[in-house]
Amino acid sequence: MGEHRALNITANKAVSIDKVHMDHDNVYIKLGNCTPFTRLHAVATIFLPDYDMFNHLLPSPLPDYQKQLRKPVSHYVSGRSIGDEYRYILERKYADKYPGNMLSKPGLLLNPWSIGKTETDIQDIKPGEKHKRVMDKSQTTRGFDGRPLSIGDIPKIHVHFSNIDFLNQPSRMLFNLKPDQTGVIKIKRTHLKLYRHLHLLAVDPLNAVYQEISLPKIQMATRDLRLKKALDAKEHFTQQKRISIVSQNESLVLTDMKTSSLEIYDTIDKVYALLRTLSKNEVLKEFEFIQQWPGLSLEEKQKHYAEKACHELNFFLYHKDHTFFKDVIYPYISNKKDKTFMDHWLIGDDLTSYADLWSFSHLNIAEKILLARRGFMDKENIQRYVNDLFDMIVPDIDHYNHLFDIALKGKSMDMDAGLRKAPKPPEYSTHISLYPHAALGNDYYNQIHLSWDPVEGANSYSIIRNESKSTTRPFFQKLDKTQEWAENNYFKIRQKDQQSDLIKVNAFWKDFAANDPKSPFHSKNFIYTSHNLSEMIFALSVLDLPFQAAKHKVNLTGGTFSITAASPMIIFHKEILQGKLSKKIFPY
Repeated sequence: MGEHRALNITANKAVSIDKVHMDHDNVYIKLGNCTPFTRLHAVATIFLPDYDMFNHLLPSPLPDYQKQLRKPVSHYVSGRSIGDEYRYILERKYADKYPGNMLSKPGLLLNPWSIGKTETDIQDIKPGEKHKRVMDKSQTTRGFDGRPLSIGDIPKIHVHFSNIDFLNQPSRMLFNLKPDQTGVIKIKRTHLKLYRHLHLLAVDPLNAVYQEISLPKIQMATRDLRLKKALDAKEHFTQQKRISIVSQNESLVLTDMKTSSLEIYDTIDKVYALLRTLSKNEVLKEFEFIQQWPGLSLEEKQKHYAEKACHELNFFLYHKDHTFFKDVIYPYISNKKDKTFMDHWLIGDDLTSYADLWSFSHLNIAEKILLARRGFMDKENIQRYVNDLFDMIVPDIDHYNHLFDIALKGKSMDMDAGLRKAPKPPEYSTHISLYPHAALGNDYYNQIHLSWDPVEGANSYSIIRNESKSTTRPFFQKLDKTQEWAENNYFKIRQKDQQSDLIKVNAFWKDFAANDPKSPFHSKNFIYTSHNLSEMIFALSVLDLPFQAAKHKVNLTGGTFSITAASPMIIFHKEILQGKLSKKIFPY
């Protein structure tokens, strides 16, 4: 601690791999300078990889070990005009104070939504004059070696895909192994008997050490990649992209798993994740709590509903949690002043007025189908109406292939999730800007106390404290502008935009119109419902998929794959199947 500089006292000792030895049954790794945060990652391989784990780490910037302290500089100025705004503040400060009423004012909106701030044209106040100040150079932040911190040395990752399909087994990965009290980690030799190299990476929050161990030589196990079962050259085969709905206790069989691929969607959260990927709609992320809705407590449910109450959430809970809807939402909507079609539909009101031609034309396609499912319009007429609208849509095979390919990849679309850098740790020294306090006088400045008490013999990252015991006088906070509020019907959509084109006709709503209300609804065309938030939440609501899937029965024998559904599922699968040669002549 000096007049111009403060250094951190740290007792950190870098983690180390002290010793590695093995016997007939186990491999023992002895780590040095272990802490409760020390972990070991072990990877067993047959060949040496193109890159090692250590050189391709993505570390976060190190915290600061040094702070430059700057003293405030006083400047004497005179003849400054403070301006109308500060004059108004000072006059209000010394004006007589009267008690006010801080109770919440009653309103007519159940779900207020701010659609914008009001604008008032008034005479602008005259700004004050600025002091001419001479500021010191901003303090520099340096790392433990005296140079500015930088992550520019992080190596760029170049992924190479070597063809090692001939190996009988992949690499063995053992992550987050925790040492015992003596710093020893034990790995069974049975996990490593098929490998030639063992890569060890010991890490803690501030250090990492890497070591490679050669294992006893073994006979490399390979598999036969020759084409044993060829397709009949006299027949015609095509690669077919199919979507199958597998009900409970039904099965799906793929005859050749080597040339096939599949992705299963059997829960609400999987469909939610796919729709979010297809739509790239960040607003949908605000409703991610609906994936775990049954596991939430009543207080959590009420909190989420209070924050996001809207037609979409009401409709979702009407189908997925009718008890909560009946106890909480039904009386809530019943007291709404200006009800819309969805409000009347949810609480079971008479919908005859919406069968009128003018009112019907302003409903979106989902609302029109719901109107018919309640019996206020002929179901067959609505189904024919939806079919006619759908038949006018030109088929787009490229768009279908795009949606199918994304659905088939599933969670593999998030391949780069593990390559993000960790956030920067908290800084070791407390940074306090001293300039704002200079105008408050030396008495106030002398009250500033820097809390910094390192503990010997302990790792400093386990005792990081960033506390300031000084009492800082708050600055003036300008009041926000008056806001214009509206009822939040469809989530944050203006009333004038809630027209018939909010949800349009597609294959999914065609399936929904044809579905018997008394039967479960499953549609393989849910991939078309990613246009906006309203359509996606409505699709999740009417799809009869569980929040938690039951355990399915899977069997793989001789390349033939079969799965028996314990709960309903929708499977995207691509396979090579025998096709029939069409005799139709198609124009080019």
